[in-house]
Amino acid sequence: MKNIKILLGTFRPPFLILAPACTLLGIATASTTNSHLSALDIALVLIGAILAHIGVNIFNEYQDFKTGLDKKTQRT
Repeated sequence: MKNIKILLGTFRPPFLILAPACTLLGIATASTTNSHLSALDIALVLIGAILAHIGVNIFNEYQDFKTGLDKKTQRT
C-alpha cells in the first residue's frame, strides 16, 4: 500500500489539471472549424495528454533522485 501511495505521489495529481485544460482548449478551437470531432477521438486525446503529463512528472522525479537534488533540497 505504501508503494502505491509513493507511486501515485510521483504523478503530482494537483498539477494534472493543466493537461486536460490545455487539451480542451485545443479541442474547443478545433470545433470552431466545423470539423467532425468524435467522442472517441476526444477521449483518446484527453487520456493521452494526461498520461504524457504523468510520464513527464515521473521522469522529473527520477532525474531529481538520480542527480541527488532531492537530498540537497528542503521539502516544503
